[in-house]
Amino acid sequence: MSDKLNQEALEFIARVESEANSEGYRKGYADGYEKHKAETEGATDAGQPTTEPIQEPTGPEVPSPADDPAEDPVNEGYSREKVITELLAIKGSKSYAFGIIDTRGNVHADAAEWILNGRPEVLGIGYTDGTIHLCLHPKKADFAPFGFDGTKVPGVYHTKRQWKKDSKPGEPAAYEDYSGAKSSDALVKAQEAAEAAGDARALAHFMAICRARELVAANGKPGYLPPCGEMRIFCQRFKLVDPLLTAVGGDKLRTRTGNANEGFWTSTCINETQAWIVMFSDSNCQPAQRQKLTNFYVRAFVEL
Repeated sequence: MSDKLNQEALEFIARVESEANSEGYRKGYADGYEKHKAETEGATDAGQPTTEPIQEPTGPEVPSPADDPAEDPVNEGYSREKVITELLAIKGSKSYAFGIIDTRGNVHADAAEWILNGRPEVLGIGYTDGTIHLCLHPKKADFAPFGFDGTKVPGVYHTKRQWKKDSKPGEPAAYEDYSGAKSSDALVKAQEAAEAAGDARALAHFMAICRARELVAANGKPGYLPPCGEMRIFCQRFKLVDPLLTAVGGDKLRTRTGNANEGFWTSTCINETQAWIVMFSDSNCQPAQRQKLTNFYVRAFVEL
């Protein structure tokens, strides 16, 4: 590592440690994580609440109201299958479709339909092309560096290749990474392991991941940092997405005009010190390599 980069890293770590060690930040992160852990403990692989009975401290086994979707006024009627079915219905014969997903699994084709249906609480902006099904959190986090982990975390997708023409067998290009929460989950595990081991720099190493998880969805799930291919889907079509985000009180993807660059971190990495962003420039959108110490916005996706 060059002396200049090493100095930047030390300054960055000192700055982030000051923030990460503040009582309010750590308490907010811990509270959000514990809430999600408590709410999702015992969930099935499909992400649906279990209806298996639980053992009360005294008395017979009874179903837990918290585990019964009918007893949950926020997520009543929600299912991943329902969301996908409604997204596909909106798509019809088109190549793809976006829609506003509410917490009960209903998908509204546009802002007018969402308003007409009483402005139900929003989970995010959904997308489908018939194969990939995604949900973008309405809000964005502040500027943040990816982090300074300095290691190649197992389970995180790494590629040096930007476009399909540059790809090779076994190493698809960055914009072809549609791996969902896989890389994000691996980074979360690495961050939690570092924190459990007493590493005072654990949050500094994985700042973008922590920022994404702070964006807890309306259903209580923490957000995940999207891979490059998934982030690019939304950025490419920001003219369709931004009106939906604005209607539901969210943050637009494209906030600058002209030649101003604007980018979002993704979970797709290059090596120990670089990762991919999705960048706007001249109203275009493309993956770009950046040092992990650089500040960019963080958007979170929500698992359906």
